[in-house]
Amino acid sequence: MVMLYGALIVVYLTVFVVLVSLAVKQRNGYMRWDSADYFMAIAAVILSPIAFIVLQWGIIEDAPGGES
Repeated sequence: MVMLYGALIVVYLTVFVVLVSLAVKQRNGYMRWDSADYFMAIAAVILSPIAFIVLQWGIIEDAPGGES
């Protein structure tokens, strides 16, 4: 279970870094994104809610008095 949390935190941080880097790239005037940028943005948007839901579900499962 701890490895799952570690993997989710890594995914979450990766998503955050990707979105920040894309925002900085756009802010600096590099308006032309290549296909890799679009792929990273789409992957970040898809992965972040999944990671959040799984993380919340894991915390609820492990909470004292939570569902077993």
